[in-house]
Amino acid sequence: MKKIGLTSSGSVIVEMSEAHFEALAKLQMTIDPLPQSQRAVLSPSERVQYVRERIEKLKPKRREGVVSSMRAMFQFNGGITEQQIDHTIFALQKEKFLQIDANGKVSYL
Repeated sequence: MKKIGLTSSGSVIVEMSEAHFEALAKLQMTIDPLPQSQRAVLSPSERVQYVRERIEKLKPKRREGVVSSMRAMFQFNGGITEQQIDHTIFALQKEKFLQIDANGKVSYL
């Protein structure tokens, strides 16, 4: 039996038995992502620490890179608001972890 499925990157054709396909469909139906209210919510200080650990490895060169990296870090956890991004960047600058000049260039201290 051949089934055609859709993914975020396009269509996929998978060859499997009908029993396997039905078992897979049952598994997918039982997966229930956590609602927003049950997701782990980081405090501002925890968020700053979480971001610092990852930005330290990535070391983006421009402010836009820092912002897009932060969005990617939280994309599967409900996202991050612009206000939270600005607050986190401000806290990282205050901790003297990074500095952003007027042109948006990031330097790490």
